[in-house]
Amino acid sequence: MRKAIDDAQNMLSFDSANRMLSSSVALQRTWLAGMLWEIDRRRHGNCTTRLLVLPKSDGRVAQNRTYRRRVIRLYAEAAELQRRLGNREKAGDSLQQAIALEKEISEPQTYTRLAQGNLHLGDGASDKARESFWEAVRLATAAVERRPEDMELRREQADCFERLAEFHQSASQWARPETVHP
Repeated sequence: MRKAIDDAQNMLSFDSANRMLSSSVALQRTWLAGMLWEIDRRRHGNCTTRLLVLPKSDGRVAQNRTYRRRVIRLYAEAAELQRRLGNREKAGDSLQQAIALEKEISEPQTYTRLAQGNLHLGDGASDKARESFWEAVRLATAAVERRPEDMELRREQADCFERLAEFHQSASQWARPETVHP
């Protein structure tokens, strides 16, 4: 994996305008960071933070909506990984990049809201966390209603409901669920 990343970065140095190659490098870095994180969290923690170098949203992101959605997802996944590593500031920065790109294309993403809720929860802002989790559920439900045959969307919706249930369980809000549903 490291060799593939090095080769792709070498090719990218000759053609820095190649957005697909840039996206591929970012995705490979994220995969490697995740694999190293699962293998040995303490030993590879610093390595994973160096691997997650994503392009900043400065208006130069390709206009292709699919590409932008993938970059948004990469930023949100980077934010989640940074949060798990304990780097809350870097997680917040990655999340802000994802949100900025979402605003550019006017498409809020489900996973970004889940990552946002997890960050809020870690900060002790349970009301904001609940709002983010509910927003994720609403986005996922709307996506399933638009394309009910897409099983990936249904899986994402189930993930949102599961995360919301975990939140309510941790907050012991089972007695009166109607008071917490917006």
